[in-house]
Amino acid sequence: LNENSAQTNYACLKEESLPAVQAEYAQDDIQVLSLPRIPDWAFSAEGLSRAPVSLLVNAWDPWSMVGNGNRSDNSLDGYFGRCTAMALLCWPETNPFITYQKI
Repeated sequence: LNENSAQTNYACLKEESLPAVQAEYAQDDIQVLSLPRIPDWAFSAEGLSRAPVSLLVNAWDPWSMVGNGNRSDNSLDGYFGRCTAMALLCWPETNPFITYQKI
């Protein structure tokens, strides 16, 4: 993805994968919308009204700390990290209630 080649850029991967997911889950009416600024939108009237039927997805890799650089990271990762308690809740060192569940 970082190479931005024609075969691996985001737009190409989305174009290749999204229709299959939407077809598989057609009964669920999957929609992809542009995400406004986090956390402003999440706590707006529109965000709160959509919350019960929405899933906000962030593209962390398994080698990153949740939130990445938080305040010093201006990516979506950083915004999620600095506007929530995810860094504390998602790390076994600070949340003893996390358990591994093989799926």
